[in-house]
This record gives sequence, structure tokens and C-alpha cells, in this order.
Amino acid sequence: MLESGAKDEPDARDAFIADIHHQATRLTKLTQALLTLARAQHDDQPLALEPIVIRPLLEQIAADLDVSATVTVGVDCAVDLAVLGERTLFDAALFNVAANAARHTPHGTIGISARPDGPRAVTVEIADTGSGMGAEEQARAFDRFYRSGRPSTAGGFGLGLAIVRAAVEALGGSVDLASEPSIGTTVRMSFPAAR
Repeated sequence: MLESGAKDEPDARDAFIADIHHQATRLTKLTQALLTLARAQHDDQPLALEPIVIRPLLEQIAADLDVSATVTVGVDCAVDLAVLGERTLFDAALFNVAANAARHTPHGTIGISARPDGPRAVTVEIADTGSGMGAEEQARAFDRFYRSGRPSTAGGFGLGLAIVRAAVEALGGSVDLASEPSIGTTVRMSFPAAR
């Protein structure tokens, strides 16, 4: 694009460079998450667990989502709610679920919430009013390299939800998904609470 003359047009050049920076940052995060996952799954190195206050991360994820003007994104989380986790894995799990919600929700809402689930756990829920999934897609949603074939999955590698499951389980949590075609999808992730 720059070679075809955009370097001489400041607005086009700046937009192109900003997009390169954004994509490079996302790829760096993905690479870090994959490396951390590999270490966690092979017990080569223990996870660096720390208390993570959730609300600022949820607000940042909501702000970073690439959604259309007809999608409303909301965050509902107590200011001091925290989990015990490894920041890179926790961020990767939540961002991948939220990015999937944005990709499959052309209009409507995406709700990102977190609440205590008893004294020892915190549940993070990301719910959308997007296209939803049928039973076959739901059964394979967390499989590595699975793509449904819908246009909204074009260009992906089918690793997003597989990374989510591996990250959540490495952090000692669990994840489940409920979805209905044309109604939407809800992903619930449970994590150990910070004490």
C-alpha cells in the first residue's frame, strides 16, 4: 500500500502504520501466550501467579474490541474483584473470547462481566447477541484448528478457543459455552479467586 502512493498521503499512511502496529502487538501477545502455554503444559517452568484486579483489564478489552457502530459493549465488575493467575494467560483467555464475540456480533450487545462464585472462585462471563452456534459447532468449538466455515471465521487459524481452554485449565479454572443459532453465545470461565 505504501509503495502504491499512500506514503505521500498522510492520512492513508498514518492509518496503515497504525494498523501494522496494532496487528504486531496482537501477534506479540499471541506468541507470548503460546510460549507461556507451552511452558505451563510441560511443567518446565511454574507459572508466575499473582493477584490480578479484573475490572481494568475488562475495560481495556472492551475498548480494544473491533465492533461496528451498531454493537454496544458493556462491562460489569466490582472495582476490587481479583483472581489469582498469570497475567499473559489470563489476558489471552479473555481477549480471545471477547474477540470471537465481536467477530460474530454484527449488531446487538456484548456483555463482559465478572462476579465472585463462592469464596474461592471468580466467574468471568462474556455474552453476545451474535449469530450463535448449532450443536455440532458447540461440540467442536474448543478443538484446535477447528473453523466452522462461516464467513466470519475466514482468515483465522482455529486456535482462539483452543488457547482459551488451555489457558483457563493451566490457571486451575474451567470454561463452558452455551449458544443458540441467531440468539447468541455465552462463555463462562471460572478462575481461582485471589485471597
